[in-house]
Formats: sequence, structure tokens, C-alpha cells
Amino acid sequence: MPTKTFFNLEQKKQDRIIQAAIDEFSQKNYDHANIATMIKNASIPRGSFYQYFEDKKDLYLYIIKILGESKVKYMSHIIENKDHMPFLKLIKDLYISGLKFAVDQPKLVKIMTYLIATKGDIYDEVMKDALDQSLALFTNLIEIDKSRGLIKESVDSKTFAQLMRDMTVNVTLSELNLKTNTFNEEIMIQKITQIIQIFETGVKKGDYHV
Repeated sequence: MPTKTFFNLEQKKQDRIIQAAIDEFSQKNYDHANIATMIKNASIPRGSFYQYFEDKKDLYLYIIKILGESKVKYMSHIIENKDHMPFLKLIKDLYISGLKFAVDQPKLVKIMTYLIATKGDIYDEVMKDALDQSLALFTNLIEIDKSRGLIKESVDSKTFAQLMRDMTVNVTLSELNLKTNTFNEEIMIQKITQIIQIFETGVKKGDYHV
């Protein structure tokens, strides 16, 4: 997290530093992002950077925090009603909300996409808790749907939750062009809709066993 010295800066200067970091991290993955470039674009002395942040990792983790908070704002109206919404509809609505976030905040989305695509130690540190939390949330919501009679009792809740979590991420990675930071929103919604329909209707035809 930034130091108290950073938060004591006037808001305009804080915003300039953060924007310089977002610009750099959205153009390169974490390992290749350059502190010198951020310092230059933020128009601050190198010594000042280390008064505000411990190192590049400290700044990066703060940017990821900003990213997460920004995305939650887009999804808050859905998350607030999660206990009253069928799990598969929730997944679709969250995904569509995430696409709106991607349209409005392309640089923040590219930072996260670099993180997911590159993996490595920083990925493990940043994503482990988030992935565990989403898995726990999805598993719980599937259990609620089971109690409502919306999902078969025989379905393993954790496995189903992991499938939905991983597939939504994979659709995004497969459709997002990292070089141009572009994606086809209509195609991505179609793919998610098709995935959900497969789970809703199943694929087995006739009386056979695998």
C-alpha cells in the first residue's frame, strides 16, 4: 500500500502518479513494466517514488486494488441480489456487467488480462485469494440452487463452480486481443450464453452411460 506521504499529496498529483502507473502496466506485463517510465510520465523525481511506494510490486498491488474496487462498482447491483437469483443467470449477468466494465475501463482490463495470461509468482500472490473467494461464493450459490430444486443434487457443487469460473475467464482470454486491446462484445456474450444453455439443457441424448 502507498505510504502516508503519498496520501498527503494533493489529489491531482496522486491521480497523475496512478495514471502513469496504469498506462505502463496496461502496455506491458508486470515483469517488463518500467519504474523509470512511470516516474518520467508522472513528472516526479525518482527519490520521491520511493517515498510513496516501497517498490514496483507495492505500486502494482495498489493498482490491482483500484481495479478490483472499480469492477465491484459495476457489479454491486447484481451481487446485492445474488441470494435471490438463479446461479446460471447470475453468472451471465456478472459476465455482461464485466464486459461493460471492459468497454468503459479498457486499460484496467488489460492489466488484469496481462496478469492472467502471464501468470508467474505475482499472479499467485494477487489471484489466489480472489480465486478461492469466487470458488467459495459460487459453490455456496450452487448449494442454494440445489435447495430450491434448480440444480440436481447429484452435481458436485465445487466442481461445477470451478468449471463456470474457469470457463468465463477462458472465454475472455480467447477473445481479447492483447495487442490491440479489442474484443467483440457480441461474440463473447454469445459464447457465455451458449455455455450456460449447455449446462441448462445438458448434452446427453438417449439412454446411455459413459
